[in-house]
Amino acid sequence: MLIGVSALPEDIQSVLNDLTATAAAAERLSTATTDAQFEWQPSGGRSWSIGQCVDHLAIVASLYTKAIRPAVDAARTGGSRRNGPLSPGPFGAWFIRSQEPPPRRRFRAPAKIGPHPTISRTDVMERYREAHRNLRRLVEDSALIDANATTFANPFVRAIRMRVATGLLVLASHERRHIWQAKRIPQSEGYPAV
Repeated sequence: MLIGVSALPEDIQSVLNDLTATAAAAERLSTATTDAQFEWQPSGGRSWSIGQCVDHLAIVASLYTKAIRPAVDAARTGGSRRNGPLSPGPFGAWFIRSQEPPPRRRFRAPAKIGPHPTISRTDVMERYREAHRNLRRLVEDSALIDANATTFANPFVRAIRMRVATGLLVLASHERRHIWQAKRIPQSEGYPAV
């Protein structure tokens, strides 16, 4: 919680609530599965496992947090002040919708954010928890700045600048997308029995 702030703005709290819900779902998926189930890949190994979905979320959260953090810190230092709720703009709104489950379009993840082919459940969950701690701090630190005017370099195409507001909302929708995907894996044909 920010020092001197008794309550976060509703839109910021909503992002944090979304992240809390997806983190809880990731924990449930981890504890409710065996190692074989956590690592099993549907479609004959062509689709991601539960563990790979969670690992991907950790990688993306870390990548975006590292890209957004300097912009948020500079805005805070420079005296930027909140000027209304998070507003992603037209392109940002489209991008956020494109990430919402169920996916209308499938995207191939760039190699730099693809999950590790093999990684233990313990390592995946530790990476995910750490990424979420850092992401939650970033969201909280964004509460007092003008997140609609503050921009950061897109971590994939550095020439493109995105609003911090867009980045935060994209991260929340991206989390929902891959948790939705992970929750569906146990219904896949061939899923290992307990």
